Amino acid sequence: MARWITTRSACWRATRRGGWRGRAPRRAWRSRCADGWAIRRRSAAGLYVEAGVGGATSTGLGEEVTRIAGTARVVASMRAGLSPQAACEEVVKHIAKLRGDAIKGVQVGFLALSPQGEVGAFCLLPGFTYAVTDAAGRTVVRKGRSLFAA
Repeated sequence: MARWITTRSACWRATRRGGWRGRAPRRAWRSRCADGWAIRRRSAAGLYVEAGVGGATSTGLGEEVTRIAGTARVVASMRAGLSPQAACEEVVKHIAKLRGDAIKGVQVGFLALSPQGEVGAFCLLPGFTYAVTDAAGRTVVRKGRSLFAA
């Protein structure tokens, strides 16, 4: 997920859909997140952005994300007052509770970003890394916390 803030405080987002094993990935796209609309009709299931609340993206087995509208749920939790980190944790724990043993060995991870620049990340299994670039252009690679141990 990428986010840019313009001089008019408009939010832009971009994502790339990966495609199934053995199939070509889909093209990248971007669209404007203006007041009054949150997502594009043809957006990837793993991305949801709402003006004034923040955005979330996911990686891993898309069916598990789609089953619970995971990225929209992360943003809804942020709208209800949770931090991006707590919102990501809530959704991953919900997937684990809902699916039980069916998710053994399956990776699903979420990233969330607030309009203030707070970042949250959480996943099912260890090994989830992500990069954060600050306003000065410094990029740091971080390890996401996970619900289950290796």
